[in-house]
Amino acid sequence: MVTRMMTAQLRSGAWDRESGSVAAAVPVRLRYRAADPWAVALDFRGGAVWVSWLLARDLLVEALTLGAAGEGDVRIVAEGDTVELSLCSPDGSAVLVFGRGDLEHAVDDTEAVVPAGTEGSHFDWDREVRYLGRDAA
Repeated sequence: MVTRMMTAQLRSGAWDRESGSVAAAVPVRLRYRAADPWAVALDFRGGAVWVSWLLARDLLVEALTLGAAGEGDVRIVAEGDTVELSLCSPDGSAVLVFGRGDLEHAVDDTEAVVPAGTEGSHFDWDREVRYLGRDAA
């Protein structure tokens, strides 16, 4: 299991890329489990409540490698020393800015647990088939 704490900057709704205005610093906990090898959980602290988003690890890797990834509810843009994560749901939206190094180190930590390309050998396929078939009878 990987758990890494970091801080992201929450951009205001009327953020202007040129002015770079920031609304608040947000504590973020990144979690990764070998039992769910394709996913990374990002937990954002908002007051006394933690809000969790589950992202594909490959989405983070693609953005860090190619500069951008995602469409729809999750979009990630990596430019220079920062990574901008845009999240949208029926309950609202947010744009969070991370230090690129924080996310690169976190991805490296996950790949030390489950190397890229070996995810299938870490996944319990039999358990998943049992779970999916439990209501079939």
